[in-house]
Amino acid sequence: MKRQMSEADRLQVAGMLKEKPWRETAEFCSYGCQCDRLQLKPWQWPPCEVDPDRAEYTDDDHRGRIAAARLLERMLALGISRWEPDPVAAIVEAERARKDVARAACRGASGQS
Repeated sequence: MKRQMSEADRLQVAGMLKEKPWRETAEFCSYGCQCDRLQLKPWQWPPCEVDPDRAEYTDDDHRGRIAAARLLERMLALGISRWEPDPVAAIVEAERARKDVARAACRGASGQS
């Protein structure tokens, strides 16, 4: 996804792939996409940076750790990867899909088609 943003981003990622492991490059891209999509300030945390085993941050200072942890918890509960480039869009889609499944199950249970 990051490669599609601009020529400069594409060149940066291509260069990283030559020098760094794929996973490190992919995580870098996800970090950048999440920051862009969530319109985070440079000092704020995207959900991919929150430790999912330590999401009990106690101070929601200007870095937004609690907000990032809550967003990550919501993502994981819906089966969304912490590396999802567009967390809000993925949450909206996952919740819509769940509602569609629930509606279909209700129709099936009541004998409707």
